[in-house]
Amino acid sequence: MKGLLSLLSLLSLSAPAVGLEPYLVKDINPVPEPGSSSPSDFVTLGSVALFSVFDGSAGSEIWRSDGTEAGTWQVTHLCQPFCNFGDPQAFAQTSRHYFFQLLDEGSNWRLWATDGTAAGTFQLTDPSVNAFGAGVSDGDVLYFNVSVGDDEDSVYQVWRSDGTPSGTWRVADQSPYAMAAFQGSVYFAGTDGLWKTDGTPAGTVMVSPLTASALFVVGDRLVFQVYPPGPTEELWSSDGTPEGTLKLSGALWFPYFSVQGGRLYFVAEDDEDGQELWVTDGTPQNTRALTRLPRSDAFFSHSQGYFLELPRVAAGNRFVFMANDGPYNIEPWVTDGTVKGTRQLKDLCPGYCEDVTRIWDSTLPGLVFMTVTTPDRGNELWVTDGTRAGTRLVRDLCPGSCDGHPYAPFVVKDRLIFVANDGVHGEELWTTDGKEANTLRISNFAPEEPWYEPDWTVAGGQLLFDAPGPEGDELWRTDGTSKGTRLVRDINTADIGGSHPIYLMASGDEAFFFTYSYETSDIALWKSDGTDAETVQVRAVDREDTEGLLYGGSASAQ
Repeated sequence: MKGLLSLLSLLSLSAPAVGLEPYLVKDINPVPEPGSSSPSDFVTLGSVALFSVFDGSAGSEIWRSDGTEAGTWQVTHLCQPFCNFGDPQAFAQTSRHYFFQLLDEGSNWRLWATDGTAAGTFQLTDPSVNAFGAGVSDGDVLYFNVSVGDDEDSVYQVWRSDGTPSGTWRVADQSPYAMAAFQGSVYFAGTDGLWKTDGTPAGTVMVSPLTASALFVVGDRLVFQVYPPGPTEELWSSDGTPEGTLKLSGALWFPYFSVQGGRLYFVAEDDEDGQELWVTDGTPQNTRALTRLPRSDAFFSHSQGYFLELPRVAAGNRFVFMANDGPYNIEPWVTDGTVKGTRQLKDLCPGYCEDVTRIWDSTLPGLVFMTVTTPDRGNELWVTDGTRAGTRLVRDLCPGSCDGHPYAPFVVKDRLIFVANDGVHGEELWTTDGKEANTLRISNFAPEEPWYEPDWTVAGGQLLFDAPGPEGDELWRTDGTSKGTRLVRDINTADIGGSHPIYLMASGDEAFFFTYSYETSDIALWKSDGTDAETVQVRAVDREDTEGLLYGGSASAQ
């Protein structure tokens, strides 16, 4: 499967999305055998694709292609005459270079880089330097961590590289926990302090001697955790200068963070007050606790056994989060970043409720969607604009106390599409804009067929997906309306089980996918723009590679 997906990625680089006709670029492994060259680890570098292949003679090498046979050739010659060590491992990428690691005969990792040409491919580190933990890229320069020396006596360092040996060197003898690009410099936090660098040893200076980690860019400040002596932590921020490095909080623990609208929201915990929600803009005067919850474990669900993580979405300038204040159990709360504007949003489940309300990361502008379980409604979809009046049940999808159990949200244009069960039709597609009148079931699949989370992709402003209809498991499409939700094509008319579309992948206004017949074990590559006429088979796949496709291996299109 990996090989087929890689082939699609390569072909999509060199032809327009509309009317794209995939073709074999080059038979890299011409030896007639069931296996393939197994192209993998595709990256786009300018107008070419770089990938790793096994050529059938020596071992895996880096190849490049511009989508033509003449423009497809082997870049590296790492295995001469033969190597039995590991394949090239993708490490990182900048705008001009692809970095990869290779394990040599002595089991030492070496870092390499290539610009897509043989002349521009270099070994950057010797066997005594093991690159790991790619950090950040600043323009065309990559900053990363290395260990130098043997395992027992190894030391950790920060290095930089522009993809050439002359542009690769040690920046500092540090063991960084985190890196971040901020205001034209790269910052790294380690056991002996917060540092910034311009990429040269002379231009690497300590900003603060504090033991730091977890860097967050918040407006024009860099916020980071500090580990003072003792079991607790502190929060500090910096403008990049020692005098502009300031303490934001006292001794606390910090389980969760979420950057929203120029603010950093975080859960902090201490022995006296327990877990509370805090906010900061990176300045001491605007760093404060927003809640005073009676429960010391307000951000932990005992019934589910996990912490309530902070959401990654917000309703405009209102941040909605879940908390347990004790009397009302776990309910949605909202804050505008002020103590006065922080309150319980609404008691959605009066009394004791074990199930945790879950906030979806997929949303529409100004809204936050969440699933809520109540005794009278069951598990259903709710929405909020961050106000009490605007917090409401979207629709009782399964009327009464049964569970509509909405899941798998996907945004298409200005609609949210998801899967739910109304108790009659089984799991179907639904659509909503947050209003009850516009929350509608838009599909009618075979209710007796189990339907797990569909394989789907957005292409050409529509959702293409596999679904179990009367024709079996076939390709469907929807634009978020009932009229626009339909079977695209009954691809396998000979098998009532359907063609089982899998691995849908968008390419412009079309989607590529594979079909499989349980009856004949045939696999084929197809493409579709969501219409019957333009849903066509691109290429059949060798049966010898069937097992590889189904179980995550490689397959070849011949």
